[in-house]
Amino acid sequence: MNLTTTGVAAEIFAASWCNLDCAYCSIPKHNQMIKDKHQEIIRDIIAVTPIINRLRKLYEKDQLVTISHWGSEPTLTLQYFDDFYVEAVKEFPNLNSIQLSSNFMTRPGIISKFISNLPLDREFTIDVQMSLDGESWVTEVNRGEGTTIPIQNNIVQFIRDVNAIKDLKHEVKVHFKPTMSKDQYESLLTGDKLEDHYRFFDQLLIRMYDANIDRKVSISNDCDPTLVCPDKYTKRDGQVLSEFYKAVNELGSRNLYKYAVPSFSTYYGTIDRVMKYGNELFTKSRMFTCSAGDTQFGISEYVQPCHDTFYTPYDEVQDAIRNDLGRINSSREVDNLDSGRTKNTKRTMFVKIEGITQQKMDKFQYFMRGFHDFYKFRVSFAVSVIFAMAKCGQVNPCYKNKDMATLLAIFATNRHSCLTRNNEYTGSMHLTDPAYFKLFGNGLLEQIIEKGLSK
Repeated sequence: MNLTTTGVAAEIFAASWCNLDCAYCSIPKHNQMIKDKHQEIIRDIIAVTPIINRLRKLYEKDQLVTISHWGSEPTLTLQYFDDFYVEAVKEFPNLNSIQLSSNFMTRPGIISKFISNLPLDREFTIDVQMSLDGESWVTEVNRGEGTTIPIQNNIVQFIRDVNAIKDLKHEVKVHFKPTMSKDQYESLLTGDKLEDHYRFFDQLLIRMYDANIDRKVSISNDCDPTLVCPDKYTKRDGQVLSEFYKAVNELGSRNLYKYAVPSFSTYYGTIDRVMKYGNELFTKSRMFTCSAGDTQFGISEYVQPCHDTFYTPYDEVQDAIRNDLGRINSSREVDNLDSGRTKNTKRTMFVKIEGITQQKMDKFQYFMRGFHDFYKFRVSFAVSVIFAMAKCGQVNPCYKNKDMATLLAIFATNRHSCLTRNNEYTGSMHLTDPAYFKLFGNGLLEQIIEKGLSK
């Protein structure tokens, strides 16, 4: 029995503990339940059948294409997955993609050995996200003292290790994921810090390309910083982001670097996609926005929308959040608990896989479809909020215009429209957090539209 016919991707709860305690991470690492859960996950991986059975129950045999390793730090359990993938390729004939994110504070040989041990009768694409925020003044505030140099060295060593794999059949891709707080974004606009940020990554990219002697790794040169999300963004934060976008594009036009390309292209790409494929916007919204609960599910002992909710079902973790207040956005997470929004999310967006019935799964997907199949409702909801914000000066006056307000609504709901985050932060999965309208509606979107029209 396969309970969903839409799923093509599974985000599995591959690790619940982490060897770092980043300032912007919402997970209280020092909780004993998280450590116990991590050991339980390892036992399930080694046993193979618990995870295989969950996937078999939920996914059509021919439809599962991608498995992503999520949780805290996936490389802490990667060494236990060899037997799992031997069985997974037998069970799912079209499975050919593996994704994971790493802080690269573990031995890089763990990832390269995992790749070399994958079954040879299947060609995989392995996409590795490298979490490195930038120079030490950023990385070591976010991730801890003494992390910057080891992360760089481990990334370069990983490239060397993959190139040393004989007869590699798989495609290996890597890309950076720099994350910064809004204060760090503003700091980049002072002195030469913006130039230095891209120079830092350019020098690392030079080392990576030098290590990639047989070109066995496809290296992305994108190193634009991403903002911590969610956060309490203000009008001023939106103005700073607009200034930042302008500064990055001006820097990119100067061609200062060998590999690094300052562009902030991810934001322009959102509008570019809408302009090219806008006729599909309301009929194939999965092309533009989140696929959680649609073609992709988070898989632990629960089926859920995505990896972002792995810790939500556990009361012990929620209790620990109240005592772990040194993190970015921690006050809002406590507010989500006190308001009952987190409790409502737990009630509607999780189903225990053991003993799951078709009726329970249908009810779960019915709720998910309420998000994915009513995109016009989400946009109109956002437009009404944007009108009000424009009238009281929280976004630029141009958004009093219906067409401009609609563009901002489409942009924001494409960039940041997570059904679980919406539910937890606004009380409705249909309403995007208004903080994003402030972030994008104070100069950034106007610049992107102007760039799009000029092209």
